[in-house]
This record gives sequence, C-alpha cells and structure tokens, in this order.
Amino acid sequence: MEKIQDKYMAQVLRRCQRVLRMVSELHKLGFQGLRIYPYQGAVGNWRVEIHPFNHFSNYNSLQLETASHSRIEPARHSAGGSGETYFLDWRDSDTDNSRQLAKKFIIRFPELCEASKVRDWSYAGWYQELMGCIEADNRLPCLFWEYSESYTQLPIKKMTNHGFDFEFEFPSPPSNRL
Repeated sequence: MEKIQDKYMAQVLRRCQRVLRMVSELHKLGFQGLRIYPYQGAVGNWRVEIHPFNHFSNYNSLQLETASHSRIEPARHSAGGSGETYFLDWRDSDTDNSRQLAKKFIIRFPELCEASKVRDWSYAGWYQELMGCIEADNRLPCLFWEYSESYTQLPIKKMTNHGFDFEFEFPSPPSNRL
C-alpha cells in the first residue's frame, strides 16, 4: 500500500510542478505580470492561484490585496480530488507538457493573460531561481496553511512530509518594478 501512495504522491507532485513550470513558460511568452500564490489547503491539498501583478500589495510582494477592485478572476489549481486534471476541469490536458499547458492557459484565461502582459525581469528571474530550488529536491512552494493568520517568508515544503523546512526570500513588490 505504501508504494501505491508513494507513486500517487509522485504523480501529484509532478503535476503540481508542471503547473509552476507552465507559469515560467508564460513568463517567457511575455506574461511576466503573472504571480503565483501557493498555499496548503485545510485538508492537506497543495493549491496555487495565479493572479495578475496588480492583485498584490505594494509593500509585500506576495500578499494579496483584500480590497482589490479587479474583475479579473485568478486561475486556481489544486492537488486535491483525483489529482488528474489541471485547474479542476481541464479534461484534455493529462499528457500535456508545460509549454502545451501555457498555450491552453492563454486561450482559457484571456483576461488574466492580457492584464499580465508586462515585462518584469526581476520577478521572472526570482521565479526561475525558485523553480531551480523546488525542482532540485521535489518540493513545492507554500506561503501559508489555509486559515493561518500570517506569513513572512515563502516556505518550501516537501510534498511527502508536510513540513516547512526551507525559506526563500520574497521578490521586490510590483510597484518597485513596473
């Protein structure tokens, strides 16, 4: 039974990392205003929301502004459920690589992409460094546990032990870069 669980966790981890690599591909295509907002859900499922840069605080680069008046909805991916689809309902993407996912993302989230079509080499470079860190040891970034009160760093957690074991420096806030 443990080997089945390990195989399932490895599959879920690969799928989650592929979503993060998709964001990197989108940055290469000029959508450097896309920001990740990763967290651990209440029932232990890793989640990531993808927002435009203007949804974030001018003081804390990875803190969402609660009073955002933007009508643009973020894209949401969860490792929960069967773990077999991207963004909860993409039933046509199970064998796609990160570049193929990026092409579908542009089509399926046109307003989000349009609002994020900016140059931000600082964030894109920070994101590449983060990707290197998480891919080196099969980790996922996690800002906080759902319903926690606050966070100060970007903990990187291993999917298998549910512990925060590494801290990664935040990028500079969007207003300082754009």
